[in-house]
Parts: sequence; structure tokens; C-alpha cells
Amino acid sequence: MNPGSLSAARSIRRPQPRRRGRRGRLLALIGLLVAVTGAVLAVVLPGHRQRRAPPPGPLALPAAPTDAYVPPTRRHGRVESVTLVLPDGRALVLTYPPALGLAQLGVSFSLAVGWTAGTSRTMCCWSFVRLTRSPVNAVYSGQPKATYYSRAGSTVWLYDAAQRAGPTTGGPERLVFSFGPWLAEVDTQVTSQQHGTTSVMSNADKLMWVNNLNGSVTTDGYLRLRPHAPIAFFPPGAMGAVSVIFGHTDRGGLPQVLLDDGYCGQPQSDTARRRRGHDAGGPPYVSWCDPPSGLHVNASGPQPFVDVAASGLTLSTVAKVA
Repeated sequence: MNPGSLSAARSIRRPQPRRRGRRGRLLALIGLLVAVTGAVLAVVLPGHRQRRAPPPGPLALPAAPTDAYVPPTRRHGRVESVTLVLPDGRALVLTYPPALGLAQLGVSFSLAVGWTAGTSRTMCCWSFVRLTRSPVNAVYSGQPKATYYSRAGSTVWLYDAAQRAGPTTGGPERLVFSFGPWLAEVDTQVTSQQHGTTSVMSNADKLMWVNNLNGSVTTDGYLRLRPHAPIAFFPPGAMGAVSVIFGHTDRGGLPQVLLDDGYCGQPQSDTARRRRGHDAGGPPYVSWCDPPSGLHVNASGPQPFVDVAASGLTLSTVAKVA
């Protein structure tokens, strides 16, 4: 072979080992980057998956009021639900994280009931009715002022408001009906729908109530009122048609959820957007209007309770209870 040709071949081949060295180092660097990236992903991705917020833990909740109803609940995976039957038969299912403990707070009701008999004014009046679940002797002390017997054979008592345990508002007397474990307490103070003036029921008015207010207990344990003419429910959505209280009625910063007719659909009403607030001297709250039911929702109390209600409490309507 010509030495010149060998020298030329060597001059051509000499750089090749250096190219293989660079390529090896490049491949090694790529391999290192892949290994490091894999290690980082192995650490980050599991952590990323773990960032899914765990369900909130149990909140410190007070015992239910002694005259409230603690309804049964159902568990569905990460949520809990309770069926709610209103006094006029409307029914809802409330769904929430178990930490909210809504049913545990206990539920009671109040409503305004209209009537036309017993006074000289046409379509004159309404009276305030409170529904609680308690024996009458656990709520009222002493003997009743009077005892009435309805045409259906039920017993109704008349008590002074001062005989009732706890703070009271309204008129001086209460007509007290007993339907199974529930009490329906009718304030004998009468309010005129036209004039806003108040008066006190006559004895004829009381007898009219005794004979025309009935009720029965539903399969879920609620009281379904059944008024007969001239007594009538206010229509759904009307102010005072129903008020549902989960928790203590006197608040005091304790957890409470209120569902009310009459506070939605007005120019200044809440909307479906959940609005947070904090009244001066009061606890934080979240409130909104639930369009399907037409009810206004207000949850107040300690901040963790309000946070869980704001993010997890939902209402859905179901078939009315006949």
C-alpha cells in the first residue's frame, strides 16, 4: 500500500474515536437526565395525586336541642344525605359531607298559617305555628289553663306562654296540639294581613283551630300538617310559608342552618351564588337561594362549619308527601 494512502486513511480515521467519545458522553448525559426526570416524576406525581383534598374531619358540634328532631341519615360513599319533609308536604333531600353533621344538629319548624274565620274581617289573619318534637310536659310546666276536645276526638291544651321552657315571643297564650311525638304550638296572637294590627283569639277562634287542624307523622318521622278550611297554608315561596331550623334557635354563634320561604326572587335577594359574610357581632355565614326549591339557605357558626356548608351542602326536591 502506498504510504501516502495509509497516512491519508489514518488522517481520516483519527477523528472517529473522538466522535464516538462525544456521542457516548452525550448518550450518558441523556441517560442521566432520563434517570433524574424519572426519579423526580416518581416523587412528584404520587404527591400530586395525594393533593386531592381529603374529606373534612368531624367538627365539634353541640348536642341537638331537646325539643328538636334528629332525622335518620344515609351514607353514599363520601357524602351523607337526609330527607326533609316540610309541614305542607314538600320534600327535599339534603346532601353534604358527613363532617357537617347536619342531622345531628336536630330540626324544628315554624310557619305562618292563614285563616278567615272568627273575626269580622274577611281574609283577615294569620297566626304563627311552631313544630317541635317533645312531650308536652317536657316543654310546658304546670297545668293547662283549659283543655279542648276536637270533633275527631283529639285533645288540645291552652297554656300561658310563660309556662313554656325557654324564651318566648308573640302573644300571651299557646294552643298546643299533640300529633304522635310532635307538638304544634299555635300562638293565639292574631295578625291582620291587611292592616298588620294584632289582637288575641276569642274562644270561638280557638275552637275553630281545635276542630280544623290535624296532622300525621310521615314514614321519615316528620309531622305533616293537614289544615282544613278556613285554615290554610301560605303558598310556597310566600314570606313565612315555612322556616326550617337545624340547630339551636337562639344561635349564640353555634352551628345553624336555616331554610326559609319568602327571601328569594326579589331585586335585593341572594342568588344561586354562595355569598359569604360576617355580620357585626355575629358569626360568619354563607347564604344563597336554591332555585329548584325556592328556599333561601343560610349556614352560620364557626368558620370550619361555614366552609363545609359553603362547599358541600346541596338541596334537591323530591315528590311531595300526600
